[in-house]
Amino acid sequence: MLKLDSLKLEARNLEPNPDIAKCSYCGWKGNVNECIKGEEGDWETGYYKIDECPKCEDGGCIDDYDMTPERAKEWEEWFDKK
Repeated sequence: MLKLDSLKLEARNLEPNPDIAKCSYCGWKGNVNECIKGEEGDWETGYYKIDECPKCEDGGCIDDYDMTPERAKEWEEWFDKK
């Protein structure tokens, strides 16, 4: 039970991530949850998940992120507790 409790505590202490994504190809801006989850990398360096634009046929270029005022407040509260 101790391991489960420590995992719950660790999950509460995670840094809040930005919740707005921006595509520099088409100008789309929206919730990160609307992004298509893609994969990049190669067998030598490994593969990792990326966000892709839901509007661009080729996945666009999500290269900028931002926070809503609510998420920014969550982040500030998280930072103050560090």
